Amino acid sequence: MDAVSTLELYELLWKMIEDRYGTDSPKLSPLCRRLRNQTLWTILHMTYNGVALDKKKLQAIHEKESKISKRIFEWTKRKHDLKLQGTGSATAKLKIITDSLGDDLIASSQVTLTPKTKELSTGKGNLNLILKKRPKGHELRVLPRLMQGLSDHSHTVTSFTAPLLTNPHKGILPGNNIAYPAWYAVPQHRSIEANDKVGGTIQGRITAQRPGVQTFPSVIKRCYTSRWREGCLLHADMSQIELRMAALLSGDPRMMNEYVQGIDRHTRTALSCFPELTGEEPNFKSYWRQAGKQLNFLMIYRGGPKIFQETLRTNYNIEMDLKTCRKVVEATKDMYPEFNKWQEALIAQAVKDQYLEVITGWSRTFAGAKHSIEATYSNEICNFPIQCLAAQLMLSAQYAILMSFHDKRL
Repeated sequence: MDAVSTLELYELLWKMIEDRYGTDSPKLSPLCRRLRNQTLWTILHMTYNGVALDKKKLQAIHEKESKISKRIFEWTKRKHDLKLQGTGSATAKLKIITDSLGDDLIASSQVTLTPKTKELSTGKGNLNLILKKRPKGHELRVLPRLMQGLSDHSHTVTSFTAPLLTNPHKGILPGNNIAYPAWYAVPQHRSIEANDKVGGTIQGRITAQRPGVQTFPSVIKRCYTSRWREGCLLHADMSQIELRMAALLSGDPRMMNEYVQGIDRHTRTALSCFPELTGEEPNFKSYWRQAGKQLNFLMIYRGGPKIFQETLRTNYNIEMDLKTCRKVVEATKDMYPEFNKWQEALIAQAVKDQYLEVITGWSRTFAGAKHSIEATYSNEICNFPIQCLAAQLMLSAQYAILMSFHDKRL
């Protein structure tokens, strides 16, 4: 009976795909079936094997981060009568930000306000502004630095080390030092009506929860270990895979030629953004090149000068006026006219068809009137094919590696 029901549902789904997407839809292609099969087997493999973590290293990190957090909390409470956690912490943080900005910075256009109430924000933007403007040793720099430190260290404890060490449903199982994340190949909801998503993305990427291994900070990633006593870990990454995918899909000749010639786009973008640099600075690769990388990604996902300015300020403590940000963003976009045309064509196609479908059969719906889709979804429309296919290329490579291990009986 189950087999009969499954076959009938299969035939019904096939007919629904033909009616919605047409008989020549990539969803009905052998490539789509093969890729979905590979994705399912890869997820089953990762679910069964889990992720091995060095519990001693994790415990050491937990104790260190907890001790630092406690020291900061107790010092600020004892010396300044300010509670940076728990009841009253919001008031304490606002006082620190207000006092540290002082009369000279409080009216600056660089000061960040909360989106809804337009009150002074206690987030990273204002903290970074204070830490940049107040020189080392300045009395108005001490508390903001401690406030930022407490936030970072306590976040490591509450979001990562504590759950991994103490909650078997979100971390390591007792006795084997292995965590077993829940992997999601597609968006899943408890209730579609309530829109309470429990996992997965609508952009074609797989995701993990309990624990969210894909979002581990570097300090936690250093706890990865082999499950075998004499084993080791090999790390592989695809260089600028999303930017390369953007070049391939758009066919922009300049963008494609840069990769053929082996040009480091992040370095070139950083040097164009900050002409005072030479590229020989000690921190160029780890700091300035990363800022250039942000602009490259903003460009392929249609990010504007305001977002670029906020990203520089929040993530890199770099202050660039909006006029310069606009000039830099426009200059970068002008370098790739064919890519810009491709993006415009994508948006027009999504407006016309109310969905986008990539060659592997994955699709995403963009319903609504023309002005609504363009105003709400333009960035996501341009993001979808690039991010989806880049993620699927990675998964396909992972599956090939798993199969080679299987063939060698490893």
